[in-house]
Amino acid sequence: MFLIAEGTAIRAIKPGAEWFSANFRRFTTSSEHLFDKHEVAVDPIGQLGCSRNHKSTVGGAYAEAGFYGFTLAGEQWGAWNGGTLLVSAGDVQYLD
Repeated sequence: MFLIAEGTAIRAIKPGAEWFSANFRRFTTSSEHLFDKHEVAVDPIGQLGCSRNHKSTVGGAYAEAGFYGFTLAGEQWGAWNGGTLLVSAGDVQYLD
């Protein structure tokens, strides 16, 4: 599991939107969030999702810049359901 603590700066993009910087919204989390490994879409380490080895992709560029990306799945995300949340790898805590 991956933990994003309350008060963490994140970027999110709605499903189907082009990955241009103008389409990302910046937020600060108001509660902690847990994600499972199957929800990792962008992976700076290169073990689970699109990684820096995929340099020709937008996800690969974010991975190379040190971001994790998590797929937002479930009704609790509202209009963001199916979108992607990006967070700096330094702000993600891995829980065994």
